Amino acid sequence: GIRWRLFHLAVLGVTLDGLRAAGCSIRSIRPLTAGDEGPSFELIDPIGRRWELWFEASGIWSSRGVRAPYAEATRGLSGNARALGADLLLISADRSALVIECKYSEFREVVARNGYYQATTYANELRSRLVKEVTSVAIGPEGVVRVPSFSETLVGMVGTAPPSAIPEIVETFLARAMTLN
Repeated sequence: GIRWRLFHLAVLGVTLDGLRAAGCSIRSIRPLTAGDEGPSFELIDPIGRRWELWFEASGIWSSRGVRAPYAEATRGLSGNARALGADLLLISADRSALVIECKYSEFREVVARNGYYQATTYANELRSRLVKEVTSVAIGPEGVVRVPSFSETLVGMVGTAPPSAIPEIVETFLARAMTLN
């Protein structure tokens, strides 16, 4: 029942380790909760740029004062339209974002298809309204995802990877983001 959440927390831990290894200083700014409260961590990268790391990132939209594309596109349906939110989101002020979507399943299709759909959707939404450059990845269990693989799309790099690839993904993403500064 809670394995998916433990996987999500483990991916967060590997991501934080990868950010430290890449030279970022990290400060926890609030407890981990889902929702609209704000980022869970603040980071400073090796060149001094400030980043936010969100755990359950649907609140990014209200935090930035921007209407989420999903909420806008579904406002004609009955009920309240909520913003979509990635499991983990590393974002700079208006330049770059790294989306990490956690898919805990032994079934390849859940990670590949569902993870890809979500990673692509989050990249599209962020790229359309909040940032200029996005890398978005669905993380699945080791063995289900053997190696990281990415494709360049109109909205940015989108791919799948095992948790063991997160440090390399973080390092590559930050190196690319620093050249765009």
